[in-house]
Amino acid sequence: MRPEYTEIKKLAGMLLEANIPFSTYYYLEGMQIRYFDKNGLQVCSVIENDVSYGNRADLLEIMGLCNSEDSVEGYLTADTVFNRIQNHYAKNI
Repeated sequence: MRPEYTEIKKLAGMLLEANIPFSTYYYLEGMQIRYFDKNGLQVCSVIENDVSYGNRADLLEIMGLCNSEDSVEGYLTADTVFNRIQNHYAKNI
């Protein structure tokens, strides 16, 4: 994993601090965070790697919890993605 991928590391720290369960994986020379609902179904996948939307700007790509009908949304900050996950988690505990 490239050391400059700091946004996904920041997101992992924010999720840990908030006690929101998630899993991390190394994925395509980068990292993936997967957030699941209480039934174990994946709600959101967050990636930052060599081919993700926004990687050159150290930004994140998500699948799930998108603000539009698109299935994938890129160029997002860790704060933006954390807020979406935190809002979903709070409503579905």
